[in-house]
Amino acid sequence: MSTKAKIEEMRLYVNKISKILADLEGQGQMVGNPYEGTLEFYQEHFFVPLEEIDNALPNVTCRHLDLKMDDFEAFLRDYLPWHEKIAKPLAHKKKLELFISFSLLGDRAFESYLDAAGGGFSYAGTLKAKQSHLQDMEIRDAVKKRCGPDVNYVESSLTSIPLEDNSLDAISSHHAFEHFQGSADMDFIREAQRILKTDGRLVLVPLFIARDYLEMTNLAEFSNWSTEEKNRLFDPTASLPGKKSGHFARIYNLAMFQERVLSKIDFSNFAAELVEVTLEGRPVPDPVVYATHKVSNFNYPYRAFMLTKTG
Repeated sequence: MSTKAKIEEMRLYVNKISKILADLEGQGQMVGNPYEGTLEFYQEHFFVPLEEIDNALPNVTCRHLDLKMDDFEAFLRDYLPWHEKIAKPLAHKKKLELFISFSLLGDRAFESYLDAAGGGFSYAGTLKAKQSHLQDMEIRDAVKKRCGPDVNYVESSLTSIPLEDNSLDAISSHHAFEHFQGSADMDFIREAQRILKTDGRLVLVPLFIARDYLEMTNLAEFSNWSTEEKNRLFDPTASLPGKKSGHFARIYNLAMFQERVLSKIDFSNFAAELVEVTLEGRPVPDPVVYATHKVSNFNYPYRAFMLTKTG
């Protein structure tokens, strides 16, 4: 393609986006992204402290967890020996979220474990479990090669996982829950309760809670909304909605977290925790480490949601 043709193609694209933005503004939908300015501005206007969550949600136990670098390095050595395939930096947030879920599940031998919406990177092949499962809508050969032949690969919807009732000791899901569209977040919470054994545990990492409830996309043609226009945000530059994950991200406020997640939990048989995580007292992911590669402000502070079957 000639330079002139490339310029014309870019001009047409800019005009298309400008028209979409104008149409969305006319419909009352947010465009642009006030949440991704400076981290200081986000924390002043949109951050919800853990103490406030603890007071507002009596069915959820809130706590802090400070992880240790020595334990993190041992985890990488023992359970992710191929971790540099994720990225060279030691404190990459994908490595950390895997370590967070591992830490919350507990370093113990499991009868059965499930990595839900396993994506590209998982410790399913190295975890101490008699049977590990990795679930996703489609599982690439590279993932199967990395995890090995002993893992049971489950290609299915998250809302209807072909595993028996009361069959799992542990479930983790990494940077996936916020991408579940429609009613999938609610349906997965129900499904996890069905397949967990007594004393079994589900860990979702991260969980995003802010002042506002948001459904966000970076795709102009996205239409699978489950909220009214005022809670929709279109930002073509946003990284949080992803691409392979469906160009969508959901951010809960306290009311919608109660409505969409907590109200679906049988608290007579389950206990819920929200865990705010640091590494050696530093935020996860560390803004210093990511100084030249900004991550979404919604990551701060980094939180995990844990559900334990008690009866």
